[in-house]
Amino acid sequence: MMKTISSSKLPLNPELAEQLANFIPKSLADKSVVLNFRDSTYSPETGGYHPVEISLRLLTSNHWQISYITDFCFVGQGDFTELAKCLDFDVGQNVYQDLYQCSELSAGLEMFKLWQTNFMAYLKMEVFEITASKL
Repeated sequence: MMKTISSSKLPLNPELAEQLANFIPKSLADKSVVLNFRDSTYSPETGGYHPVEISLRLLTSNHWQISYITDFCFVGQGDFTELAKCLDFDVGQNVYQDLYQCSELSAGLEMFKLWQTNFMAYLKMEVFEITASKL
């Protein structure tokens, strides 16, 4: 039976939903899964593709729902550089957060659409190392 992914509050592109479902290992039979997308060359000095973490929650035997999507980036300078949440779409808490503000998820829907388009392009370019783990 095919896995499906949906979101109750985000305008999830069906193509992205299908791609994410394919990243869930068949051997991972837990109620929550975290997918990590990493560009091993990403650094504060050279840039690169932001790390992304997507949490999925199992609703029924093959239907998953997005709990949150977090895009990270480096902030600060020199010795004070750290990895921080750049964008966070938290469906479970109904919260949208960027580097500067926190608001209701609905305020971030246009940003989500833009982020999603870019993320799908990066997946097609195969820039990420992808891992899945239990939450």
